[in-house]
Amino acid sequence: MVLPDSLYQIGVFGVLLSAAGLLWWKRINQPKRINGGPIENSMGLVYEWSSTSFEKANEKLLSSFPELNFVLENMVAKDLYLVRFGLFNLAKETINSEEISQPVKIHFNPKTIIVSALFGEALKMANTNFSQPVVSHGYIQLPKETILPQSTLIYNFVLRCGKGPENVTGGTIDCTAIKRVG
Repeated sequence: MVLPDSLYQIGVFGVLLSAAGLLWWKRINQPKRINGGPIENSMGLVYEWSSTSFEKANEKLLSSFPELNFVLENMVAKDLYLVRFGLFNLAKETINSEEISQPVKIHFNPKTIIVSALFGEALKMANTNFSQPVVSHGYIQLPKETILPQSTLIYNFVLRCGKGPENVTGGTIDCTAIKRVG
């Protein structure tokens, strides 16, 4: 049986459309990547931060910083930035505090004044008793904490004259350098 040309063309078009659809589906279902490598091959401990000026902060963000009441009693809100710093364990295993070979240090511009640095919240963690970060001249050092798989520790920083970190260092026994998610 011979197919008419129009039916043959529709069949070829359907096969090409199916192949293109399969390639598109494969593309959108690839594993997410961090700095060029798949999450599964990353060291597990990664970070991300966001900064918002006090003037542009919405109510939800302001409610995440309970220390602002004290801060605003003692200084003017001009040039204040609210920074949320997230420390993520993207590995499938728990990262124990003993496995953190270099504590995470968040370095800032020398002109930046660190007004406040506090633990904010833990996501997907049963433990809610976490140590507070240590503020030193020019950097904040996070405490070594045990972090469950696929969980997050969020810290709140209030800065004056600086929008956010310039550099972040730290690492685990398996990998010597912490990486940014973005």
